[in-house]
Formats: sequence, structure tokens, C-alpha cells
Amino acid sequence: MSEEKITAEKLKENLCYIKKTLEKYEADNNNIIFINLDSFYSYLDNFYGSKYESIRNIIKQIEPYIPLSLCIDNDSFYLLVKAFESNNDKEIEQIENIFYKKATMDFLKTIANARTESQWNKIISMCQKLHSFNYL
Repeated sequence: MSEEKITAEKLKENLCYIKKTLEKYEADNNNIIFINLDSFYSYLDNFYGSKYESIRNIIKQIEPYIPLSLCIDNDSFYLLVKAFESNNDKEIEQIENIFYKKATMDFLKTIANARTESQWNKIISMCQKLHSFNYL
């Protein structure tokens, strides 16, 4: 998890940048589906090149402010229960990594699927509330 704190303005700027990038990606490539987060990041890095800051780097900056409530489904819940029940530190670390990647991909999907101004504003508002709690 990122230790560097960002301002509320920078958080909003980063969220808008992600949204803009995902909209451009969707307009250019509506028939491509990625099997995991790493392939998605790699594609964006290669497709957009140096014109765009890496989405991966931006996600690392804003990860303390990502509302996991947007990302919890049955699969995520199963991973959390499995991690809780495990006594093996290595297994717990692997599960946490899987959960993080899934939650991040779900968050990016949530941003990409925000079609109305109201939906988009709710995402920004949730992230900003988390930011205000974490920025104290």
C-alpha cells in the first residue's frame, strides 16, 4: 500500500485522469477483454505510451482512498474468509495480493461503468470521504 499522502485536489485529478483514460480506451478498443489486471496495465502502458502517466502508478497513489465497498462481491468475500481462516503467512499474503488485484480491477470497472454525472460524483465523493479520514 502507498505511504505517500496526496491532497484532495490531487485525488480528484487522478480519478478524473483514470476516467478519461478509460473512456479513451473504451472508445478505441471496445472488443478487447483482459484476463487480469497486469495484462490491462501492460496494454495501457504500451498502447498509450509516454503520453499518459501509468494508470498503475496512479492507482498506487490513490489506493488508500479506494472504497472497497464498491468492490466486494461473493468472490471477494470468499477470499477474505479464506485469509481469515488461514494460519499460513505466505498463503495469507498470496490471498491479499489476489484480493488487491481483484478489488482494483473492480474499481476500474466501476469507474468505467459510471455513465451519469450522478454516478461519477458518488465515486468521487466516496473516495474523498476516505481521503478525509486518512488524511488526518
